[in-house]
Amino acid sequence: MLKRFIVCSLTTLIPAVVVFVQSGATHVMGAVPAVKSDIETIAGVVTKVDASAIEVRTELQRLLRDAHRPTLVVTHDFEDAATLATRVGVLVEGRLRQLGSPAELVASPSDPFVASLTGANVLRGRARPAKELTELALPTGELIRSTDLAEGDAVAIVYPWEVTLSRSLPDDSAQNHIAGVVESLVPVGNRVRARVGPLTAEVTADSAERLDLRVGGRAVASFKATATKLLSQGP
Repeated sequence: MLKRFIVCSLTTLIPAVVVFVQSGATHVMGAVPAVKSDIETIAGVVTKVDASAIEVRTELQRLLRDAHRPTLVVTHDFEDAATLATRVGVLVEGRLRQLGSPAELVASPSDPFVASLTGANVLRGRARPAKELTELALPTGELIRSTDLAEGDAVAIVYPWEVTLSRSLPDDSAQNHIAGVVESLVPVGNRVRARVGPLTAEVTADSAERLDLRVGGRAVASFKATATKLLSQGP
């Protein structure tokens, strides 16, 4: 199977940030100095083939399913996890930060590093109770509201698909609004990833065109308190 892909030499130590586990077996390693005969190990496969990443992931997923053997996939790309993994172990400097399914890591990241790895926006600030909500004061002065409880140094995480964009302050149910300059616009299929201030939003291409979003222009990023998770301050 490995002859179908370009892989790193498995005779050297491979620093593992993310380890993907297949076939229902759980093996988590901080480095891969050797390979046991009953465990397939693949390092850095998909991210080396950017032009055809989707095709490579799809074929590798099929090959792993047909192989019926435990497999470790070592990579730095969480998109690999969403496609290939049944279980994901996040390793940083030899320590296991979190172990779970890709969906579990997205829904309940254990710390800001895991949240960032899964694609979340990470906003650091200081939290305080505010009636039935929690307010997080950002260093830039904005207040972020969340239904989660927290106090003191904390981190708000919100995923790009939870963020909407407008040209002016919207009149809707979202309680969180951050205005800023559009720093980048990246088309991804029929969607566009827009960077506005400290946030990345993912909107449809039609919405981006309707709003006439342009790099250097201004926009307002909005998201709901219920979509804003709070974590304790961490690395």
